[in-house]
Amino acid sequence: RMPSSAQAREFLSACNVPVTAPSANVSGRPSPTTWRRVKEDLDGKISAILCGDACKVGIESTVLDLSGGTPLVLRPGVVTPNQIEEILGMPVTVVTDPKSKVNSPGVRYKHYAPKVPMALDLSGDTQKLTAYYDGLVEQGYNPVLLVERPEKFGSRNAVCIGGNDYEVAQRLFENLRVLESRYDYIVASFSSTTAYAQSILNRLIRSAANNII
Repeated sequence: RMPSSAQAREFLSACNVPVTAPSANVSGRPSPTTWRRVKEDLDGKISAILCGDACKVGIESTVLDLSGGTPLVLRPGVVTPNQIEEILGMPVTVVTDPKSKVNSPGVRYKHYAPKVPMALDLSGDTQKLTAYYDGLVEQGYNPVLLVERPEKFGSRNAVCIGGNDYEVAQRLFENLRVLESRYDYIVASFSSTTAYAQSILNRLIRSAANNII
């Protein structure tokens, strides 16, 4: 993978040798999208941190397996299956069952998970979300709604998930990290149906450990 970050490219150029490395994250946790989050997770475990700009995309890259007869998308990202099909001129299969192919990170049911419980709604139904939120309050939780239109929920704790798919992807992991430190239950809602939305849903479903309401 070749990063778009100017700082990362300068580092790679200065190395003057091929560089291979794992992602700078702790397995199972929301991926860090700033160097400060890397420091939180890995301080004392690594020798140095490159203080570059925040990630522009947010979610991880598309992982494409071309080792067999059928191209397989093991992990969807900003490059969608439709775009890959246009380039290859042939159908692409998206692996949806994490048990069927696990030679790529971040494809099991629970991954990118916050430290607090999380639920996911795919309808954007305000009444449904309000009722679920109020039910959590009755159980003693201090929940927060991570939704597309927070102004619809009155005085309830609500944060905007993003104005469009690209904003949602860019903010997703940082939102989860911020909210897990302030609340004890996250209720996310995302109802976009674009090609890129499927990549975002891939992360949301795993962040919520498949807890779909």
